[in-house]
Amino acid sequence: MVAVATLVQASLIIRRATPATLKACSDLQQSLGRDKVVSDRWNFQYLVSVSTYYNQLQAKRFPACVVYPSSSQDVQAAVKAIRKADARFAIKAGGHQFNDGWSAVDQGVQIDFSRMLKKSYDATTKIGFYEPGNRWRDNYKYFGQFGYAPVGGRLGGVGSGLALGGGLSYLSAQYGLACDSFVMLDVVLPDGTFVQATRSNEYKDLFMTLQGGANIIGVVTGYHVQLRPTGLFNAGNIIYSGEHAERLANITRDFTVNNKDPKAAIITTIEKLFTPDLSVGLDEIIIMFFVYDGENRGDIFKEFEAVPHVIDTRRPVSYVKATTELDIGTTSSGAYYSRVVAIRPNSNKHIDLIRGYRAFTTKWKGSFILTTLDLQPVSQMLTQASRASGGNALALPDESFTWINLFVNYDAGLPAATVAKMTADFDAFVDAVPNDPGLPLFLNDAGAKQKVLQSYGNYAKMQAAKRRYDPQNYFSTHQDGPSIEV
Repeated sequence: MVAVATLVQASLIIRRATPATLKACSDLQQSLGRDKVVSDRWNFQYLVSVSTYYNQLQAKRFPACVVYPSSSQDVQAAVKAIRKADARFAIKAGGHQFNDGWSAVDQGVQIDFSRMLKKSYDATTKIGFYEPGNRWRDNYKYFGQFGYAPVGGRLGGVGSGLALGGGLSYLSAQYGLACDSFVMLDVVLPDGTFVQATRSNEYKDLFMTLQGGANIIGVVTGYHVQLRPTGLFNAGNIIYSGEHAERLANITRDFTVNNKDPKAAIITTIEKLFTPDLSVGLDEIIIMFFVYDGENRGDIFKEFEAVPHVIDTRRPVSYVKATTELDIGTTSSGAYYSRVVAIRPNSNKHIDLIRGYRAFTTKWKGSFILTTLDLQPVSQMLTQASRASGGNALALPDESFTWINLFVNYDAGLPAATVAKMTADFDAFVDAVPNDPGLPLFLNDAGAKQKVLQSYGNYAKMQAAKRRYDPQNYFSTHQDGPSIEV
């Protein structure tokens, strides 16, 4: 239940919206209907929209109105009204975004895709269609009945926007990133025009920019994707005590380079909890995700299995079950601060990060709820599959590397001065291990301060596309999130 004090705060924030923004909301209510455009802070739909975020800092932002489109035409109307009012805006799909403000807005117009849930399957072409309000578990369940799946999120509760940030999947070593499976995108441009972009039509520059560039150049209202065959998977988690962190990190590094079976996928996550360790290490665990595309995994993970562990939940499951085994993608408590590092597997930078991470967590124990360091292999098989599909905005290099995501989860009510000191220390230990040159960062895990798009191999082409489709740079100046310098 949202507190009365919060609703009073919402009222004050909404009233500070510009007259033009308030008029845009009123005009949209007239054209789309009051059921699709809600500005009443006491309305249940409004309360759900502004409160259901993974990062609870985003739940402290209150738009002047929330638009609930059910079609691309509704989105066109919303974008035109936003532009006419010179209003700030935000686009929300699943609400999983780590960074505050990237899918929420104060005093502006929020576009909430929760009603755009259509899906369809073409049995001849094996092309699937889904709208942006779907979460991955919805997509996997629907397409799974036909024996197929889109390349998408590894956590079923995450929303479809993950694919626009690149999107790592348990199927990625076979087929590339989620964005590599795009066949066509339905897009509303910054001027409100609706287009359908493909890899080879007149909007190919738009298509490429949206393959990893998020919504910086248009609002995607529909995804047409190449589906991939799925059957039973051997999937689950192995949980280890924290003492094995460096050993498992080294095995993960070696696996990134040496594994030649594209059906095998892992994530290595080192978790530091708020709980006391009682001198026996109860506050640090390693949760490893293992997914094999097939019922029999063989001995592909034998090096990991040789490390003493506490729990092993692996078994034959459907793909939707594999992605919801430990599903933390829907809701959470607290605020988040995130960073991502890209490193090559020819050094001990991963160990340096782990040691810096441990020093940070020791110092700040008691101020955070949870901290995580995730080792995410990007094998050469993955980068080659991506390049073979035609590539994307990231322009992945033809080599293996690792994306390491680090975040700290803390109480959203923690004093601002404490948060500032803690995040400064967090930045300091991460910055001590710089990204390897020539490797793109990963937008899905990046922090708000990181210049992710500038690390992409196709950044110059993205700049040109930005100048073509958004010459006033409206989408970068009127919403929070990654931006292209033009």
